[in-house]
Amino acid sequence: MSLGDLLDDPSAGFVATDGGFPLWYRLWAVCGDQLRVYDRVRNQFRGFTASGEEVAAIELPPVRLTEVTPQEFARAVFPLRQAEVTGAVGTRLSAEDSVRVLNQIAQGLDGTPRQLAAYLPRYVDFRCSSDSALWLHPIDLEIGALKGGRQWLRITPDGAAREVLLPVGFDALRFTRERIWGVQRDELDVASVAWIALPTGL
Repeated sequence: MSLGDLLDDPSAGFVATDGGFPLWYRLWAVCGDQLRVYDRVRNQFRGFTASGEEVAAIELPPVRLTEVTPQEFARAVFPLRQAEVTGAVGTRLSAEDSVRVLNQIAQGLDGTPRQLAAYLPRYVDFRCSSDSALWLHPIDLEIGALKGGRQWLRITPDGAAREVLLPVGFDALRFTRERIWGVQRDELDVASVAWIALPTGL
């Protein structure tokens, strides 16, 4: 299956006011015997069988990321600009240079807050658990760098959504019926394999 053929074109209503390109993620995962794909245009999770037959879509909660300030946008795209300035991925600018670059990005932007929001992904990760629940990771503009924060959305096959707040420093990697497996980072940023139990009644 070609996702480009199956999904509506998300750039149809996109207005490139800043001259760049949209920074959207193509999110999909195997959920049981189905392939689930995030459809940005319809705000749904579309589903397909192994033979390519489409099954009932799962509606998502209303979109929250509708407006973005120039400062929020600058923090989101800062790592890309930093790599461009330094000429290498992972090379960091000094604190003074970082502030200067952030201000340059924010001051050089064109477009309304709604148009700037259209550049960014609404969600940055998607996983399926062993009980076919969908786990969706919203972007966190406070963190910046096109990353998600502590909040995940758990969506059941019938479309019921619930917010789940993970511990500080915990990066989720795998979801099962009863646990979330991942990496826990301590105050020194030392990582350890860890798991947390799902809340009762989830």
